[in-house]
Amino acid sequence: MKYLYPLISAVALSGCMQDASWETSLVCAGPESSSTMDRKTMQPTAPSLTHRMPVEVRFRHGEIFVRSLTAPTTQDSEGTLYFQSQQAGGWMAGQYDEKHSRLNLIIERHIQIAGDDQAVRTVGTYECVPSTGPLIKGLAPRSV
Repeated sequence: MKYLYPLISAVALSGCMQDASWETSLVCAGPESSSTMDRKTMQPTAPSLTHRMPVEVRFRHGEIFVRSLTAPTTQDSEGTLYFQSQQAGGWMAGQYDEKHSRLNLIIERHIQIAGDDQAVRTVGTYECVPSTGPLIKGLAPRSV
């Protein structure tokens, strides 16, 4: 019995970590800004923070997966993918320009702190590379 749990865990994890179902996998990095706001007044409750962050992006069958959120995609005539979705705890919207390997992303998550409804909005522009290539610490190269 003591060997059964590690075996079940290994089988479960091996199935969860397969990338075969994703058509495209990217790693992106770039500047993003995060701000916290009161949801009633939409006034800032903390200073905005800007930093460079990595983001993993995956596409499959007309769907994008980014930061644990999924959304359907639509493509324009020039190849830019647009996406948006709304969840119980917030929303996500953005676009991916395949020609320039650039992702624009807005994510808003709703939380409650000490009885006050808060919104944390993250806005970023990221440069992307295929995640199958050599990567240094998961960060996409900066543009020249």
